[in-house]
Amino acid sequence: LHHTLSFNVFVFCQIFNEFNSRRVGNENDVFSGLFNNMMFVSIVALTIIVQVLFIEFGGSYTQTVPLPTNLWLFTILSSSFSIPFGFIYRLIPVGGSDDKKEKRD
Repeated sequence: LHHTLSFNVFVFCQIFNEFNSRRVGNENDVFSGLFNNMMFVSIVALTIIVQVLFIEFGGSYTQTVPLPTNLWLFTILSSSFSIPFGFIYRLIPVGGSDDKKEKRD
């Protein structure tokens, strides 16, 4: 059970990180314009569907066991923390090309 849970949390962390990856620099709203990119929405939806099928029906083929509802909720909740972590990460100032120009002068 713990291997299945670890695998599920890992995959859902990647899914939530896809939302973080949509924004760079100082853009903080990772959900703005979400439905303007149906390719992105389709890929995320397909990934979630395949993951649920792997966990619930994969059995010996995927070496997983079905998870009870409370562990699915734990998976979603714990992996969704990557959204606020991404927000905090984008607040950290990083030197850009302007810093290099100032050092040369």
